[in-house]
Amino acid sequence: MTTRVDKTESVAEKQVNTGDYKITVKEIGMLPNPFVNLKLSKAVMNEYKDYLKASYLKDSTVSSAYKKEDIFSLDYQEMMLVMEQDADALVRYIGTFEKNSPEFVSQKTGLTFADLRSQAEIVRDKDIGSTSDIVDYYVLSKSTNRAAYENVKLKRANLTLNKNQGIENGMDYILKAYNNTSNYIIPSEEAGNLADSQENEFYGSLMDQLVSSKNAAISSKYDVTKIEQHLNKLSHPNNAANIQNMTKSVEKDAKAAYERMERLRKQVKILAEENYDLNIGSKIGISKSSYKVNMWGHIFVNFVMMLALLSILRCIFVFYKTIDKTYIKEEIEKYMKYWHEKIRNSLKDKKLE
Repeated sequence: MTTRVDKTESVAEKQVNTGDYKITVKEIGMLPNPFVNLKLSKAVMNEYKDYLKASYLKDSTVSSAYKKEDIFSLDYQEMMLVMEQDADALVRYIGTFEKNSPEFVSQKTGLTFADLRSQAEIVRDKDIGSTSDIVDYYVLSKSTNRAAYENVKLKRANLTLNKNQGIENGMDYILKAYNNTSNYIIPSEEAGNLADSQENEFYGSLMDQLVSSKNAAISSKYDVTKIEQHLNKLSHPNNAANIQNMTKSVEKDAKAAYERMERLRKQVKILAEENYDLNIGSKIGISKSSYKVNMWGHIFVNFVMMLALLSILRCIFVFYKTIDKTYIKEEIEKYMKYWHEKIRNSLKDKKLE
């Protein structure tokens, strides 16, 4: 069975146009089946509708690349980074449903996509964000060699900073050396306007690149400063008891935030499925469907079945020709005479009564 779909609208955009679905099916049955068209049509429609629903509910963008045990086996800074990314992806995932179905309210729970998005934002900004700030402030770590790792990060960050500062200085030099009053031969007013537009476009492009390079250099400088602060805190550790308490708090809060995200993932999927069944799936129809189906079976199978049927009919005919017809006739007469006598005797008995 082959299925072809032409010009199907993106399910993510929730655009439903029944005229855009075209399915072509070619199926050859082996045995005669007058209901093959109906069965095949129903199977194809159900399969394609299931595919559309699965595409609508697809959550690959919000699925974490890490398993739960893998996340909590990471060092605290990397653990919180993964959780921040997962929480942000969850907010954006719920936001796509909210954008396309802003007025949908669950008939079962009364929830909306906006409600779930707000909860996801609280988890991202408050629960995970606050825990991440604690990890960052105290430079909490499971490893005793965290300082060595931070030194490697510092070297890499300094290389990135030097590269971005070099690009910034280069762009700054080009702009300072750039002569914005280049000589042009302007034979007419129209040519002058064209020259000015080309000049302004090139100069604007240089300015955009300079701004981008400055932003990259500032970001790199911030990363270097942050790593240096971490190294300073690692070399002058805080009170051991305080660090231990903070570590326990971080582990507890991180697991609680993870569980909240898992519940939200399940809730949004249930809500999206209800929305699909009520407002989207019920409106989807296949308007153009063509089938090439041999409902009377395969020609070879039919030929064999025909030969078998002819053989059976021939055997019946030969048997009928060879049996003694006189014997059959006598038996039928005896049978009819027996029942005739029985009925007559029954009537006599009723008269005597």
